[in-house]
Amino acid sequence: MALEATPETGAITVDQAVGLLGQAPAAAPEAPREAAAEPSPAPAEVDETEPTTPAEPTAEDEAPEPEAVTGEPERESEDAGPPPIRAPQSWDAEAKAKFEALPRDLQEVVLARETDRDKAVQRSVQEAADARKLAEARAAEAESVTQIKAVLDQILPAALQTFRHKWSDWTPLRQAEMARADPAAYIARKAEFEAEAAEMGRLNAVNQQTQQAAYRQFVQTEMGKLATLAPALADPKEGPARRNALGAYLAREGVPEDQIPQLDANTIRLAHKAMLWDEAQARAATAASPSRTATAPASAPVRPAAGSVAPSRQRSREAAIQRLDQTGSVDDAVRALKAKRG
Repeated sequence: MALEATPETGAITVDQAVGLLGQAPAAAPEAPREAAAEPSPAPAEVDETEPTTPAEPTAEDEAPEPEAVTGEPERESEDAGPPPIRAPQSWDAEAKAKFEALPRDLQEVVLARETDRDKAVQRSVQEAADARKLAEARAAEAESVTQIKAVLDQILPAALQTFRHKWSDWTPLRQAEMARADPAAYIARKAEFEAEAAEMGRLNAVNQQTQQAAYRQFVQTEMGKLATLAPALADPKEGPARRNALGAYLAREGVPEDQIPQLDANTIRLAHKAMLWDEAQARAATAASPSRTATAPASAPVRPAAGSVAPSRQRSREAAIQRLDQTGSVDDAVRALKAKRG
């Protein structure tokens, strides 16, 4: 009995099944006639009450097929070792070739030294750039300070004189009288005075700052000169103590203390020489003075023994007698007599 395919069950007939077998890619080997005579098993009956669903794929069906591996790249990368060290880019081709011919440990040493050298060069270049910027900033500041100081030196004395002259009568008594007589005028006058006084205070503050900046520049300039003229005074370690000693010496010599910081490098050099000279003279005088601790007793004067005459006196006496014998003059007789007594 043949089964007909229906849309609900999806069943096929025997003839359809035989036709499908005829479409197989390869013919099966010829079976014995007894096996061929056996009828094909009938397809299983399908429950028409529930629709059929395709079977879910298993884990084995979902697992991807392993890719074909060609060669052994992982083993080769392990055997190759660390990547080669490249020579610095700034080297020429010959130096790079010699570097690549070195053993790896020497390459590491050379590269480390080259890296240190590059860092030192970069640090020196940066320090030079910073010094140049600082010098430019100081030069600009010096120029600005000089200009401001010149303007203040010109206008500040005149402004101060004008202010004092204008407000010379603005005494407490005058203020009290104006406050009683005309309070409005007093308030206006007081506001004007306070505004001009604030402006003068601002000018004085700017002038003080400018003077300080100018003095700092003066000290820096003269200290730079002093490093050449008198290195002992400009020494970073011993210089401050020596300059303090020089300042004390100048004060003892009568130089006003407010003028000592204003001395230029050449004057400081000469003053230092004078101080060293005075110190050397004082040490020499101390060394040459006799000691008062042990005084030797005064000894009696040494007199010649009786009958002994100094040779020079004896010769003078003999010469006077010979002259008297030759001349017979009174003068020679007096001389001879004196020589005998002497």
